[in-house]
Amino acid sequence: MLILLLPNAFSMKKIFFATLIFFAATDLTHAQVDVINASLIIPDSNTAFVGVQNIFEIVNADKGTYTLLANSSSIEASQKLNSFIVKPHFAGADTFQVIKNGKTVYSKIFKYSYLPMPDIMLGSLDKKEASREEIVANKALLIKKYNCKYLESWKVISFVLKTKSNTIKQEDTAIAINGNLLSDKANAFIQSLAKNDVVTFDDIHVMSGDGRTVILHPFSINIK
Repeated sequence: MLILLLPNAFSMKKIFFATLIFFAATDLTHAQVDVINASLIIPDSNTAFVGVQNIFEIVNADKGTYTLLANSSSIEASQKLNSFIVKPHFAGADTFQVIKNGKTVYSKIFKYSYLPMPDIMLGSLDKKEASREEIVANKALLIKKYNCKYLESWKVISFVLKTKSNTIKQEDTAIAINGNLLSDKANAFIQSLAKNDVVTFDDIHVMSGDGRTVILHPFSINIK
């Protein structure tokens, strides 16, 4: 006699959950695919800048070959596998799609912003009040780079050191400096200042990453 053994309710549940786990694992493989903006100092998951070549990379689980598409941005492949040059045309948002074997396996929304003009600081001093010794010790004008590697190539060309003092004649309170370092004359001048005098770094000329000369906003430090 042939006996048919039908799965009981418990066995059916095991089959059902095993199937769910299989499809969940399949979806997880795709979920591990991500898109990052590798042109940022700290790669951000959803930020890019207008007017800058953003390098986007597809980070994936199986190291396959992928294609990146966007609704409005210009995209071209770079020499590195799964790496792309993205040039946003306007501020706003755009949806990126990761394509593999003709199918969309992942999508993500990125925010586009205009790259702000960088601020300037003296060495590690990021405050409005300092001693004369602190100012001399920090000696170099540095560009705050924000979170964008594009700004790493910017450099200070020249600036003018100005002071507002109650003890020094006004016509003697400006020193033009080439480069980004305080000169010996500027250091001696700063050492002669008194408490509550003001040092201003003005007419700051910098060279941008694309060779343009840009003038940044001045900033001041009070002598304490």
